[in-house]
Amino acid sequence: MKVSTTATIECSAAVDEVFDHATSLETLSTLLRPVGPLPGVERAWVAAGATIGKGVHRSVLLSDGATLDEEITEWDPPRVHEYRVTGFAAPFSLLVRSAIARWSFESLGSGAQARTRVTWRYEFSPTSPLALPLVVPLVKLAMNKLMRTTLENLRSATSR
Repeated sequence: MKVSTTATIECSAAVDEVFDHATSLETLSTLLRPVGPLPGVERAWVAAGATIGKGVHRSVLLSDGATLDEEITEWDPPRVHEYRVTGFAAPFSLLVRSAIARWSFESLGSGAQARTRVTWRYEFSPTSPLALPLVVPLVKLAMNKLMRTTLENLRSATSR
């Protein structure tokens, strides 16, 4: 039993530029801002000396004070960035055990005509079937709106 949502956008920039901006520890706080009941990102970091890559854990401090753990499960620049999220704070932790997020980047042209399609998919694992009536609207409405807003922020930051 999983609940998923997907958002897609096109940016007027090269795929490597869009990938780098979307996955940079320094830019996450400018992209992922609070939307409705969902907190945004204040900052993100990895262990000293580590660089982002498969198997690395990234810590993410949210605007509500919670800290999430994200394990990078796939890292294929500039095409794919996937991570497993755990460590949700209450009350969300009562509803969701973990989530998998997958960002896919597709080059749609090069040079002056460079465009990139970004698809962000989230798949949440509810704590029980009893949580589904709350998880479904939270994911399909609130989380999807946060994702679309984040992708708009990415487009604004990278498009010429």
